[in-house]
Amino acid sequence: MKFSITVTQEPEYLLIKGVGYVRTLEDQKLWSDACYREVMANNASRVLIDERLLRFDNTIGDQLAVVQHYIDQYEIVIRSLRCAILVDQVNEELDNIWELVVNQRGFPWKLFSDHDAAVAFLMRD
Repeated sequence: MKFSITVTQEPEYLLIKGVGYVRTLEDQKLWSDACYREVMANNASRVLIDERLLRFDNTIGDQLAVVQHYIDQYEIVIRSLRCAILVDQVNEELDNIWELVVNQRGFPWKLFSDHDAAVAFLMRD
């Protein structure tokens, strides 16, 4: 795992950007934990996570396990978080599986490849 995280408080949402590599399930958990800490520290209710410059080497099993990690490790308040995640098309199949599973588990989070669409999603009531 070699990634960096930057956080910017935009007027209407918290922006979290990642750059680097997330190679294993443990790396994925570390990335998720870093995002979670920023959400909680900033008391955010709307978050845009930009993962377009992160490269993931995950399996379907990793995707399922990381969703379980959210359930096991994060406060229940995280389920009310409106979260848009910007991704590239490299891992589209795995991303679609992650989005389906996370939504089925009660997290109202959505993946986007278009920045404007992601922000529009965050701004909806």
